[in-house]
Amino acid sequence: MYQELTVTCDIVTEQIALARPSDLENLAPQLAAANISVPPCALGRPALRLQRGLPADAPFLPAAPWVAGCAHRAKEPPRKAPIFDGTPRILPVSQEEFDAIPRYMMKGRLTVQRMNEAVDALNEVFGEKYRIMRVPPSKMKDAMRRKYQAYRAAETEATEGVWFVTEDDIKEANLPGLKLDPTGRGILCMLRHLGRLQENRSKGITRFIMVR
Repeated sequence: MYQELTVTCDIVTEQIALARPSDLENLAPQLAAANISVPPCALGRPALRLQRGLPADAPFLPAAPWVAGCAHRAKEPPRKAPIFDGTPRILPVSQEEFDAIPRYMMKGRLTVQRMNEAVDALNEVFGEKYRIMRVPPSKMKDAMRRKYQAYRAAETEATEGVWFVTEDDIKEANLPGLKLDPTGRGILCMLRHLGRLQENRSKGITRFIMVR
């Protein structure tokens, strides 16, 4: 007799076929690999019988499904900016996040696809800056050295230990996905609203700090 147990959480669903109660001991590694913590009550009476030391050939009873609303479900870990080539990247905006942005922030016929084009462009600006910052000064050519000096000049105590770019960095990159026109500035404002960025102004410089 086979019983299919479906384990559901916010980010992953695992379906595991159980042939008999003793097979439940094989469930733990699969759930651990999926980063899911399941309480005994989620596995139904067979798991409870095994936990209490009852015979392995105890009658197989239906397992209780573990649904997303279960009070014992594993919590989804906070999303972090992924790292590529040594530099973090701003996470793309989901449709659900986009739909929750207040309408007064919208500029023109903005779509989530257009917004994520701007996110990609902003990630390019971050990537270019910190690629240069990793180059030893002795190996820099004049143009790169001037950029490096400008990056260093924009640093303050508030930017210590964080990843940031400035308005000038965005302007100089001149990427089609992100211009500092009303639409581009609106997108930056929405990214702050979504917790992707923070803004810092001092010494006449506007800095956009990546939130991780």
